[in-house]
Amino acid sequence: MKKIIVLIIAAAVIISGFSLYSQPEIRWEVGKTLQVKEGTSPQIKDSSIKIETVATGINELTTFAFIGNDILYLEKINGDIRLIRDGQVNEKILHHFDVYKTTESGLLGITTKDNFVYIYVSEPLDEEGKIPKANNIYEFLWTGEELINKKLVNTLPSRNCCHHGGYMVTSPDGEIFATIGDLENVRTGGKASQLQNNKNGDIDDTSIILKVGVDESNLSPMNSEDPFSHYYAIGIRNSFGLAFDPLTGNLWDTENGQVCCDEINLVHEKFNSGWALAQGMATEDVINLIPKIENFEYSNPEFTWDQVNAPTAIAIPGNDWGVKYQNSLFVSDYIFGKIYKFELNEARNGFVFQDPSLQDLIFHEGDNNEEIMFGTSFGRISDMKFGPDGSLYVASHLSNGALFKIDLID
Repeated sequence: MKKIIVLIIAAAVIISGFSLYSQPEIRWEVGKTLQVKEGTSPQIKDSSIKIETVATGINELTTFAFIGNDILYLEKINGDIRLIRDGQVNEKILHHFDVYKTTESGLLGITTKDNFVYIYVSEPLDEEGKIPKANNIYEFLWTGEELINKKLVNTLPSRNCCHHGGYMVTSPDGEIFATIGDLENVRTGGKASQLQNNKNGDIDDTSIILKVGVDESNLSPMNSEDPFSHYYAIGIRNSFGLAFDPLTGNLWDTENGQVCCDEINLVHEKFNSGWALAQGMATEDVINLIPKIENFEYSNPEFTWDQVNAPTAIAIPGNDWGVKYQNSLFVSDYIFGKIYKFELNEARNGFVFQDPSLQDLIFHEGDNNEEIMFGTSFGRISDMKFGPDGSLYVASHLSNGALFKIDLID
């Protein structure tokens, strides 16, 4: 079925000249129907692991980051940056942004490097937050009590409701990366750019994993002399998760498909994820349609779902959880409130499965997910990452926004 779907997509591209997908985006409507109901409690399959609640009642909790022993978190629509210290939510607003208020825009991304904090935000032209201006990335200095010295380091395009990306991560050697999707350009009738695998398209700073702050003299990569030097990856449709493997330094991402084909990708530098010509496991015929954009190279996902589940964050423990989990990679989803556990191969560049139904690297509707199931009933999971204490922290929309802490029982 996957190969048929991908071939149909490719045919649509050729016939329409990149005016893809007349079908509406169904993901968030599905999410409204299938989200975990209030009153349920998160569960972990492994009885040697415990769940603690760090905080509840957090409005539109998008994402969070650790700085020292503190947690900074973002409220997506309010536009507020707040602090959790010693398990307590601080009432003080550290910084407020006016935000462009749509389904997948707002205050979207945060990462830290030493005492610096980087923020990704969709900013508006109007006071009501209804007209998009730009997706901007700012740097702040954290004093331990305040965010100061606000500095704009990148400005990216903004339009439409969705696929603004915004997830940010810091590499082991201190580089900052951020995602931005296609801004629904293709689905809403726009012309695909080069970064969406249209060789004759413009270069528009969408569908990329961005190297943040590469050129202080030019904050919009598309206007620089060498835009491609700013891009770690291209062909990204809609990503809500990035994580580095602490043992290898490999970068992984999650990517949301249109009406199927959600992905987990191993992202090498100069990676081309294939959008808008491929999603899911592409056949050789489809791969041959993907043009050579600079020296970016396409490769198939390491895993994909036929069903829509909206994968969000990736978290990789390395040695934090001992031998039992040192080869694990965790992925969360937004629709079903689940956490999946994948077993990395010896080279840590792909997955191994015992269940024959998963060995084609595709989860088909009706397949048994027992092997990869780790946690359930977390509600809509917006972020998940390991903290400096070795615990796994999960941001959920349960209880009007909650942050959970998962750890081994002593």
